[in-house]
Amino acid sequence: RPLVEKYMGRLKKGEFSLPPRAEEPSREKVEAVFREMESARAYVNIAFPGVALGDEDVFAVDLLSMILGSGETSRLYQSVKEGKNLVDSIYSYSFTPKDPGVLMVGFTCDPDKVRAAVEETLKEIYRIAAEGVTAGELSRAKKKTIADFTYSLESQSSLARLLGFYETAVGDAFFQEKYVEMVQRVTPEKIREVARKYLRENNFVVAGVVPKGSGAAIPPGELEKLAASVYSSVMGETEKRGEASLVKSVLKNGIRLVVRENHSVPVVAVSIGFLGGVRAETEETNGLCNLMSYMLTRGTEKRTAYEIAEEIEDMAASVDSFSGRNSFGIRGEFLSEDFEKGMRLLSEMVLSPTFEEEELEKRKRDVISAIRAQEDSAFQELLKLYLKAQYGDHPYSMDPLGTEETVDSFTRDDVVSLYERLVFPENMVIVISGDVSAEKAKETVQALFEDFSREGDRSIFEAKKVTPPDEPVRVEKKKEKLQAHFMIGFLGARFSEKDRYPLEVLAAALAGQGGRLFRHLRDEKSLAYSLTAFSSEQFDRGFFAFYMGTQAAKKDEAISAMWDEIVSFLKEGLTEEELERAKNFVVGNYEIGLQSNLSWAETITFNELYGTGMEEVTRFPERIRAVTREDILRVARKVIDLDHYVLAVISP
Repeated sequence: RPLVEKYMGRLKKGEFSLPPRAEEPSREKVEAVFREMESARAYVNIAFPGVALGDEDVFAVDLLSMILGSGETSRLYQSVKEGKNLVDSIYSYSFTPKDPGVLMVGFTCDPDKVRAAVEETLKEIYRIAAEGVTAGELSRAKKKTIADFTYSLESQSSLARLLGFYETAVGDAFFQEKYVEMVQRVTPEKIREVARKYLRENNFVVAGVVPKGSGAAIPPGELEKLAASVYSSVMGETEKRGEASLVKSVLKNGIRLVVRENHSVPVVAVSIGFLGGVRAETEETNGLCNLMSYMLTRGTEKRTAYEIAEEIEDMAASVDSFSGRNSFGIRGEFLSEDFEKGMRLLSEMVLSPTFEEEELEKRKRDVISAIRAQEDSAFQELLKLYLKAQYGDHPYSMDPLGTEETVDSFTRDDVVSLYERLVFPENMVIVISGDVSAEKAKETVQALFEDFSREGDRSIFEAKKVTPPDEPVRVEKKKEKLQAHFMIGFLGARFSEKDRYPLEVLAAALAGQGGRLFRHLRDEKSLAYSLTAFSSEQFDRGFFAFYMGTQAAKKDEAISAMWDEIVSFLKEGLTEEELERAKNFVVGNYEIGLQSNLSWAETITFNELYGTGMEEVTRFPERIRAVTREDILRVARKVIDLDHYVLAVISP
């Protein structure tokens, strides 16, 4: 420091600011730039948008680049060079400066092989986006990335250069400490997420130098068609393999079992579900299913609640219960080495719960506290008000938690009675997803569950009729709040109906920061601080609703403006741009939501229980992509009936 102060301290502090830099425009079209030169080989680069050094995705993107094209075990080397012999050499790297950089793939090849090499390279790139990476690939990439990073710190000059760069680029000279830690945290699911985010079918540039007169250059139009064809083919193959990897069987007692093998990480997730929830309740028993499902995990004939907790912690596992409007059950996640032990524990919870009085009283107190806490959420209060008016005598009018009065009145006999009514083989779906073979999973389930028998309440399989109100209904509740909240809702679709897909897309098109409701009602008119539209499909008819939070003084104006938007849409429909944005949003969110074995297991469980079948888990994106503007307008005009709706309002 004394030397620095001696020689640099004399410099006068001046004013300095970077000149304004234009933001890189988002790329939505494939571009090709080829130049013919005097050369014997073809040199080709494929560049996708990358990330800045300070971006939270940088760690995963660096590892993705390493898995793609670093070393002889990389995807591109093994496929494009070793497998197909299309290139002399191939590599990838991630350039991450202060501003967003690029993810680059480059290769050298015979001019006659340029098109084939580009096609095979894109296939491997899109396969990672479609399927993800294995645990082994990720582990190797982490070791190599951290090793390369560590070697770069070996010399004082390299260390000084890096410290200066990190201070300049991210404002943290010691960024390397965070870098190593964050690289270690990256999961296979995160790699797949960033691959889907940055490696798309229409957002890259191909640049190449080819020999004069070789005819090796790929015209832009042809490249665009090639990319679309490869992307569609890879994604289609993945969906077909996804369906093929689902193995369904029915045990002799009627239990449905679905197994999905996924050996990328040594983890197995299990979901065991039943139809029930609020649909199985009356006003007197409202909240009983939620209470009963929780009690499944709080003691069995072989273990106390404490012993169960101890067993779960010993396995470093997780187990919990769920209950909602249509179903209930338990789910667990275990290391694959503990699969059989974990299944034994889950089978005890399902087949021999004890519903101990002491545990029951503890849970009742917890539920009553949760019910009281809902009063602090204006949206929850509004939703309860709306559902009561919309569904009348149908069970959907009730809160899954119940009421303070009903929960406080429940006895152990009530819980046992509901358990015996709903927990029977034909009403049970078991889904296993993860690092276990279908054969072993089936053998384990058969040994634990096949002897279980009970006659339950088969009326749970029957749809309950839901009818819209005879005329428009307005319900209001006064609360000591500074804001007003309102919801306009209509009866919607069942899980099993095709109308659900256009409704999902419509909700996405109207809601969100890019949606017309946000633009018109919040940005232009400043009426809303919170607003959305959503479709809630159910086993029986669900609902489609519009919600807004606004200033109390603007309540009437906001309600009127929302109606204007609804009426305007019913006349005009969506634009093509709105449609495509919404479909991409729905599919993207859905696929991001399927990043873990547990999410796969839960989704397949609900699909089986609600009548859409296990194949729905892979077919949903295809059905969303098939939605047209005409579909949306037809279904919207059918569902958004201006003579039959409910308007619920909470205001001061």
